[in-house]
Amino acid sequence: MNAYCPLCQKLYEGQAGKKCPNCLFSHLRVPKENDPVFLDKVGYIQAELLKGMLADAGIPFTHTVGAGGAFGIRIGFLLETISFYVPYGALAEAQDIVTLINDAPGKTDKDTEATDI
Repeated sequence: MNAYCPLCQKLYEGQAGKKCPNCLFSHLRVPKENDPVFLDKVGYIQAELLKGMLADAGIPFTHTVGAGGAFGIRIGFLLETISFYVPYGALAEAQDIVTLINDAPGKTDKDTEATDI
């Protein structure tokens, strides 16, 4: 059974009633259907794709930028990391979307290998 930290918004396996291993502040509880839970942390390009796919699927979400907007303006948004949160009740469907993005055709180790012309 999953346990949920309302402060960190992360899920943990079978630890309900214990202190959160991440923040050590909150006690874990059984998640509710609408509790926002951490989905994934992705780069800027993947984030733009994920936003569209979650919206198309009708899955509500929020996201936070890892280093902050000023950092992105200074060095470029391509280096930003974005954390996504979805309602617990939509987590499985949202995870399927993340898997689709990560397993997209064209994303292989061969992309980084040198080729002969």
